[in-house]
Amino acid sequence: MYQNRTQYHTKKNNLYKSISTYATQYKNIALIRMEKVRASQISSLRKKLHDTKIFSVKDRIAKKALANINIDVIDKIVNGINGQCMLVFTNVSPFELSAIFAKNKTMLLSREGDISNIDIIIPAKNTGVAPGPILTDFKENGIPTKIDQGTVWITKDTPVIKKGEKISAKLASILGKLNIKPIEATVKLNMAMEEGNYYNNIDLIIDVDWYKEAFLRSHASCLLLSVECNYVTPESINSIIVKLVNLAFNVSINITYMNTDNKKEIINKAHNNALLLHASINN
Repeated sequence: MYQNRTQYHTKKNNLYKSISTYATQYKNIALIRMEKVRASQISSLRKKLHDTKIFSVKDRIAKKALANINIDVIDKIVNGINGQCMLVFTNVSPFELSAIFAKNKTMLLSREGDISNIDIIIPAKNTGVAPGPILTDFKENGIPTKIDQGTVWITKDTPVIKKGEKISAKLASILGKLNIKPIEATVKLNMAMEEGNYYNNIDLIIDVDWYKEAFLRSHASCLLLSVECNYVTPESINSIIVKLVNLAFNVSINITYMNTDNKKEIINKAHNNALLLHASINN
């Protein structure tokens, strides 16, 4: 018992020293809440982020170690350390880090009270489950079934819950038996600090699709403007040439400057003018 206690204290001392050292060695500190996060996800992130330290912390040790560091807004990180957390020490921007974490997703089986991240449709199939109390669960969730060859079959595709709805205990049991995983587990930064600036979890959310669309819209607007004012760039030169060719073509027709490219249009224009003149004389 005494030996175990000694090792425990050594472990705490090493953790305290590591936190104190990393907090001054790295530019940025971030905090992860360990909610629906798998150890395999953290392991994968450690491999991707070679020069980043990620490790679980104990409240009192981490708070004490960080509180002694003279860094702006460190107190916000200290106050955020509650429950099961992980500290991240890195030189990577918190926003880039958040984007990397967002890609590291996995789907989990559900439990009672979980909120579904997807619309769930149970497909028609042989469940492989023997008849029993689960038939009642299927019935209560509006899932049509039949018994064939000693197993329960679902007779048609059945929507059972929409994204954002809470999953009941019986539905969670059904989904588990069918290996349907509706809960998205993503490592998310709860807060971060970068060179004296503090960011909460809302600040760190990056809607990549929205920014992609915004960049595309901006690019299209800039291209249109450069063509309109004849500002030549590698991207706009083809459109500018096409615009000027069309403009020259229209001018040549208006002033009746005939060439091999416009003679048909000029003859048609002259013919139409002659018809209009003839009609006006007769009237």
